[in-house]
Amino acid sequence: MLCIWTDLVIGSDLVYNDAGVRMLPRVLAALAGGRTRILYAHTLYRFEQMDLDFFEELKAIGLCCRTLWPPCSDRPESPEPMTELFPEQYVAIFELSLADVSAHGEVAGATGCEGQT
Repeated sequence: MLCIWTDLVIGSDLVYNDAGVRMLPRVLAALAGGRTRILYAHTLYRFEQMDLDFFEELKAIGLCCRTLWPPCSDRPESPEPMTELFPEQYVAIFELSLADVSAHGEVAGATGCEGQT
């Protein structure tokens, strides 16, 4: 029987301040790669500006963010950023992985990456 080791990183709602917005993507990027799978659950619209900054930072660091749950058909409509006083919060589960990076250090386009907007 062939045994293959895999690392699994699981996190939930780990962004509470600006330091977390900046540092958590760097920690996750350092753990990503190889046989590591990163699953992250996040309550969207709890801290709307931090959500926007966090997902932008993931992209800037070179991490792809793919929504695993809820399926598209079950997600509430996303309002335009910062337009509603109390937008509907919901939990989403994301899989994070390293994006393809060109020889010039640029992150590849949206191929294989689903950004959170």
